[in-house]
Amino acid sequence: VGAAGMILEKDLSARVLAESITFYQQNPEALWDMKAAMKGFGRPDAAEKIVDDIERLLGMVPSTAGAV
Repeated sequence: VGAAGMILEKDLSARVLAESITFYQQNPEALWDMKAAMKGFGRPDAAEKIVDDIERLLGMVPSTAGAV
């Protein structure tokens, strides 16, 4: 199980979407597995890093520089 389920646009229909929702309702452990897989993608400091990069591009001192 990966971090997300995907339905290709060409395969998307009300029936396919309903089947997917029903699957996750009946198999909550699959959602827990997806949650665990997703944790590997997370970056808790992502917003700060983006702001720092923007400030650096603008020639400013990053706001988190020297922060502890």
